[in-house]
Amino acid sequence: MKSKKALCGLAAVYAMVNFGACALMDSQEAESRVRVATAASVRDCVDAGTTRISILDKADALHHSQDDLSSELLRLARRSAVELGGNTIVPVTEIVDGVQTFAVYRCRHRH
Repeated sequence: MKSKKALCGLAAVYAMVNFGACALMDSQEAESRVRVATAASVRDCVDAGTTRISILDKADALHHSQDDLSSELLRLARRSAVELGGNTIVPVTEIVDGVQTFAVYRCRHRH
């Protein structure tokens, strides 16, 4: 009886790991489809909100190159856009102390 319970427990863990991996892959795929645009190119899109992205550790942000910091902020902004139901982001502010704000849009056509 114990081995049957153990087997069921292992099956449950296996299912959770596989589901989690699939969800992560789906999320990463969706994030990769979020494009970065200019304000002029989103005139016909639906506003989905704004997101303020911050690299939590300011000291860590200071040790990154500007390109690395920008890439990480864009990656996090894309993730946030997916959570808001958007597929396009527009940087609204410059990066200041590891923080940047983005407008999020749902666009029909990819420009």
